[in-house]
Amino acid sequence: MSIVFVLIPLSLGLVIIAICAFLWAVRTGQFDELDAAAWEILVQDRGELPAPPAPAAPAVPAGPAATAGPAAKAGPAATAAKEPR
Repeated sequence: MSIVFVLIPLSLGLVIIAICAFLWAVRTGQFDELDAAAWEILVQDRGELPAPPAPAAPAVPAGPAATAGPAAKAGPAATAAKEPR
């Protein structure tokens, strides 16, 4: 039971150190511009950033047969063979 009297102040001390370290990091700007370092390696000239990639266009089916399932393409005989009896 006497170990509790050692562990509680020790844990409180560690919490205080962690809070101080976090406050130091915030005050010195460690969390400003998190993406700048990642982009910096890709940029030749430090003054320019590449444009973000354009979103890809969605694939458009080539007609009504492209939107139908495999059963519609195969015909009614294929669906009759697959149905359980």
